[in-house]
Amino acid sequence: MDTVDLRHLDENLHHARTQFEVWARGRLSNLEEVQRTWQETTARVSRETETLVQRRTQFEAAAARLQERLEAEREELDALERGIAQLEARAAALPVRQQELEQEIAERRQEFERRRALLNACEEARRTRLLHLQKALVWYRDRLGLRFQRVGAASATEAGRVDGKVRVIFRHIDSRAPDREFAFTVYVDEDADLFRVEDCVPDIDVMKPTAGAANVRLAQMVETLNRTNDFGAFVAQMRRRFKAWVQMESTDQLAGRQA
Repeated sequence: MDTVDLRHLDENLHHARTQFEVWARGRLSNLEEVQRTWQETTARVSRETETLVQRRTQFEAAAARLQERLEAEREELDALERGIAQLEARAAALPVRQQELEQEIAERRQEFERRRALLNACEEARRTRLLHLQKALVWYRDRLGLRFQRVGAASATEAGRVDGKVRVIFRHIDSRAPDREFAFTVYVDEDADLFRVEDCVPDIDVMKPTAGAANVRLAQMVETLNRTNDFGAFVAQMRRRFKAWVQMESTDQLAGRQA
């Protein structure tokens, strides 16, 4: 190969090298621009991604709160539904319950009226007993010379009503001692609505049977009084028993003197 050809080849190579270097520098510059662009894009994407993650977290938190609120509202709605069902059931049962209450009120009113009538009857019977007692006391005081003495508290709270205990005192029974007193205490037991007799002096229950006199105990006499409500007969019977006591006492004294 001659010198001209070598020179020409060398020029071609130099020109090609120069073009390559220009091309290489251009490519390098493009690569650097691409890298810079990629870095900027990556940084922007990273920031946007971080922002998206934060927004996603916020959305998830808001969604959780919304879910809790929905659950609470659902529970509240369920409770309201149950309450409505209960109210409907109660409303349906009201006519039946009202009828039951009306029936119960009617029965209680009947029971109240029955008890009030019974109470009035008992009170009337008690007033009658006490009125009989008062009349008997007046009658025996005027005709038999009896003396009646209040014992303990006594009051007149109603017309014809006598409260408290009364001591019934007999005299002119013992001919040897006309002023000698024979007595017993009588009252009406309000709880049992019965006559009660206590403090009988002398104690006629210790009497010995005598000819012509029945040996009736005081409790039997009071039982008859409560059954018959005849206080006058009871007082007369007590007077006979006291007379029988005097007769027994006289008989015992006579037997003692003869011995």
